[in-house]
Amino acid sequence: MVVEEDSRLIILQHKYNPTMPEVVEEMKKMWDISFPVAAMSILNYLKNMTSVVCMGRLGSLELAGGALAVGFTNITGYSVLSGLATGMEPLCGQAIGSKNPSLASLTLKRTIFLLLLASLPISLLWLNLQPLMLILRQQQDITRVASLYCSFSLPDLLANSFLHPLRIYLRCKGTTWPLMWCTLVSVLLHLPITAFFTFYISLGVAGVAISSFLTNFISLSLLLCYIYLENNNNNDKTSSSLCLNTPLILSASQIRSI
Repeated sequence: MVVEEDSRLIILQHKYNPTMPEVVEEMKKMWDISFPVAAMSILNYLKNMTSVVCMGRLGSLELAGGALAVGFTNITGYSVLSGLATGMEPLCGQAIGSKNPSLASLTLKRTIFLLLLASLPISLLWLNLQPLMLILRQQQDITRVASLYCSFSLPDLLANSFLHPLRIYLRCKGTTWPLMWCTLVSVLLHLPITAFFTFYISLGVAGVAISSFLTNFISLSLLLCYIYLENNNNNDKTSSSLCLNTPLILSASQIRSI
């Protein structure tokens, strides 16, 4: 019995032993998928670093209040939206893998709707940042600056409610390079936009928050333009488009088809 298992193991090892060209080809495929995603994450961190640097040039008070606001918004807002959007990844990936674009589109739209609903209590929390921080014995001047940043960051919740699901949708389709290029263009524009609103118009911390929203809005607009152009080039609105006529109700047959 042991001899038979050893012989089977040897046969399996021999059968699935990849050749060097196969390994190289597999590494190329992994590079095409992983590099744009990693680069996109680095670019997003560079955008945040640019915002903090600009707040530092405004003064120590603005830097302290802005840092408090950035941490508060990341923990209570952006991380929540990102975590909720991650739930669509297995469903969307299986739907695309099973050649069911309408179900993938349905998952995308339901996730966007869910994030928009989640943005409502997050907005209320951000608007009440100042009394919450005063209860926690934070300095009033720093709390005032942080509250100003959070108030002007509210539109960014709307942009992220669309941006996170679209990124996951395209990533599940294997469309990673356009994600990186759209993010790169928006991040390159982030510095002049931030300088214009923060220093030229003298909006201060509010200008930094507005610039972050505009950067994400530019990235979202570029992704939507790419999807629109891709749909027109493919001339296949049932497989490549977002299937806007798909109902929001998930039927039992659609669940079984995943």
